[in-house]
This record gives sequence, C-alpha cells and structure tokens, in this order.
Amino acid sequence: MLGMTVDRQHSGGRALRGVALLVPLLLVGWWLVSRVPRQPTRFDDELDRALAPVMAQSELRREVSRLTSSQARLVARDLAERSIPYLGARDLELWAQVRARVARASPVSCAKLWKGGDESFLGPAIADLGPTTLEAYVQMLARALARRSELMRSEQKPPPSPSPGALARGFAAIAEQLPAEARADFERDVARSDVTDARGCRLFLTVSDGAERLPPTQRREFYEALANALQVPRGAGGASATPSARSGR
Repeated sequence: MLGMTVDRQHSGGRALRGVALLVPLLLVGWWLVSRVPRQPTRFDDELDRALAPVMAQSELRREVSRLTSSQARLVARDLAERSIPYLGARDLELWAQVRARVARASPVSCAKLWKGGDESFLGPAIADLGPTTLEAYVQMLARALARRSELMRSEQKPPPSPSPGALARGFAAIAEQLPAEARADFERDVARSDVTDARGCRLFLTVSDGAERLPPTQRREFYEALANALQVPRGAGGASATPSARSGR
C-alpha cells in the first residue's frame, strides 16, 4: 500500500511538473498563431544554437513534438526569455549589464526599455554590441531555460519567487542616492506612463546606475524582482512591465 501511495505521489509530481512546463507552451502556442511572422535575426540564430542542447532534454522535446521545427524554435526562444527570473545572481548581473549597455548605445532602445512593450528590438541591439556580448547573452538564456527545466523536474525545488517588497525597496534605495530635487522628480516620474522618450531613457539609466551601487544582496533581490515584474502574457502588451509595475506601486 505504501509503495502504491509513493508511486501515485511520484506520478502526481511528474504530472504537476508537466503542467508547469505545458502552460507557458500553450500560451506561446496561442501567441504563435496570432503574431506577425518576422525573419529570424542574427540574435535568433545564435540563440537557437545555444538552446538546442537544452531543448533536446526529454521533457522539453516531448512538449514541442507536435510543433513544426520553426514553431519549436520560437517556443524555445520565448521560454528562454521567460526563464530569466530563474537565473542565479551572477547571470542576473549579466542580464542587467547588457540591457544597460543597449540603453547607452541607443537613446531609442533606451526609451523602449523603460516604456516597455514589444522587445523585438532587443535581440538585434544586443547583437550589435559584438560577438562576445552576443555569445555571453544567449548562453545566459540557455542556462536560464536549463535551470527552469531542472527546477520543474525536482519535487523539492519550487520555482523562484522574489523577496516580498524587493522591487519597492530597490527603487527607494536608488532614489535615496539622488540629490533632494532629483529624488523628488525621480519618485514622481518613475510611476508615470506618459513621460517623454528622453525622460524615460534618463529614468532607465538612473535605475541601472543606481542598482549597480546597491549592496550585493539587495541588488540580487532587486534584479530578481525586476525580472519577474517584466514577465507578462504574450498578446498583452509585450514583454515589459508598466512603469507602475517597475516601481512596485
């Protein structure tokens, strides 16, 4: 009887993990049908190469087996980007640093990173930073997807969740670094959705620079919370949070 109970528990655990992997795939499948097709970029090609070994794992291969090869690659890319919250501290630092470099390289990209929405510009912008950065970033995404898959297989490891209030505490700590007048402007504008592109870019760079000066533990918690806040359903406005979500308000 005990053996049967344990077997049922293991079967139940496998079923739950399968659902945890399948739900985002179903969401992405709907998005694939409704999205406007686009030609793969150099970033996409490099990401496909980096993700191929991870997608060869049995759980993920089984989940995408009914898709065409093109759809399976799209699903893999999407899942990898959605797996950033699963990264460890060092990779979260890399994630934030690369985004900051993209912002500093292009005021247009900088404003888009703050305002959110469609992030299809981000991959090509990262590729423009050079092959070393591109390779580091796609390998980081591959590690994110691999870690997500590993956690889904483990009955003892729940998916990561950010520390409660970490986002708001991080923004408050960044505001405290600013002179009084600039702090008031920052606290006012950070929750607004109608700032100009130029102001949005300045806000993004202020947050990026300020986060780098946070104590290591708080910086990690802030990045974890920020990565989680940037996850929204496909078809609901893209892959970025609103300013109010960014500020934790």
